[in-house]
Amino acid sequence: MAFTEYLISMAFAVFTAAAFILAGIALVRNADMEINDTFGYRTQRSTQNKETWHFANVHSGKILIIGGVIGLALIILTALIMEMMGVDKMAWLVGVILELVIVFTVIPINIASTENQLKKRFGDKEESNDKG
Repeated sequence: MAFTEYLISMAFAVFTAAAFILAGIALVRNADMEINDTFGYRTQRSTQNKETWHFANVHSGKILIIGGVIGLALIILTALIMEMMGVDKMAWLVGVILELVIVFTVIPINIASTENQLKKRFGDKEESNDKG
């Protein structure tokens, strides 16, 4: 039973990492889309104009891809280590912890880095949005 729970929790962690990778690819590939309220990296700073919008989506997408790949590598490495050590008690918790680590590190790093890069590249202005 513990092994099944472990596999399920690790599958959710893999799904989370894969979702970050796919979201990152979608942002990078669709960075030229019109500024919208549905899809993309949307902050006051990123929606100022098309140039900030494009830059923010590409930058954010790259971080999501990198974060997802690192998360996937951590999941695989952890699974291999646990298999070699023969750990089975509370093994499901490892998948849950990895999933939480991925989410609660990649998202804040993504936001902080993208906003910082927008400031560096376009200045510290957070003015009205020119959505066109």
